[in-house]
Amino acid sequence: METYSWKAGVQFPVKAQVAADTIKQLQSSLGKQTVTAKELLDASRDENSPLHSCFEWDDSVAAEKFRTEQARKIIISIEVTKSDAPITTRLFVNVVETAPKKQGEFATIWTAMETNDWRQQVLKDALRELRNFQRKYSAYKELAGVCSAIDDFADKLK
Repeated sequence: METYSWKAGVQFPVKAQVAADTIKQLQSSLGKQTVTAKELLDASRDENSPLHSCFEWDDSVAAEKFRTEQARKIIISIEVTKSDAPITTRLFVNVVETAPKKQGEFATIWTAMETNDWRQQVLKDALRELRNFQRKYSAYKELAGVCSAIDDFADKLK
C-alpha cells in the first residue's frame, strides 16, 4: 500500500492522499499514464472536484499572486560570477520565511553569509534540498558517495 504526504513546507486544503488519488483517476479517465498541469487545472474547475479548493478562482486575486510569483522568479533567477572565483551562484537567497504563506525576503548571498542567523538558515535550506536529492537518488549505487557526503554535511551542521 502506498501512502502520500505533502513535501515539507507545502500546504493545501486537501490531504495528499486525496490529491494523488484524484490525479491517478484523471490519468485513467484520460487513458494516459501521464497528466499535465493544464489537464489537472481543467479537471479541477468543477466545484465538486476534490482539488477545486486548491486553486484560486478569483481572477483578480490569482492575477496578483501570479505577478508576485513572477517578481520572486526575477529575484531568484539572477546569477553572479565573481572575477576572483570561477563559480556562478544565485545573487539573492531567501533569508526570511513568514509562515504560513512562505513569503520570502531576499538578501545577496554575501550579506546572508556574513549574518550568522541568515547563514544558518541558508545552510539549513541547502541541507533540505540535499536531503530531497538524497531521497530521490539514494537507490543508485553510483551516487552512494554523494549521499554519504550529504550525511557528513548534516552532521557538521548540527
